[in-house]
Amino acid sequence: MLPANTIAEITTAIAGLHLESNIAAQILAAVFAPLHLVASAKLGAAGAFSIENTKLIEDLVGRAPITTKQFVEDFKSAFS
Repeated sequence: MLPANTIAEITTAIAGLHLESNIAAQILAAVFAPLHLVASAKLGAAGAFSIENTKLIEDLVGRAPITTKQFVEDFKSAFS
């Protein structure tokens, strides 16, 4: 996860630019999306998404998480 102070620093810096809200939202999305991916990758490398750590997901969505293979099969058209 991104540290709260990092999120606050980025958000404050963009707010200080006094942009139109839709432009600011686009910039925030462009900044936070890759940071989220990096943070998720680091968590995954540390075992956060291992089969032993799926209880939270099961509690939230009511089923075991799908595998990467199942995800790709389900959304095959998005990868074409």
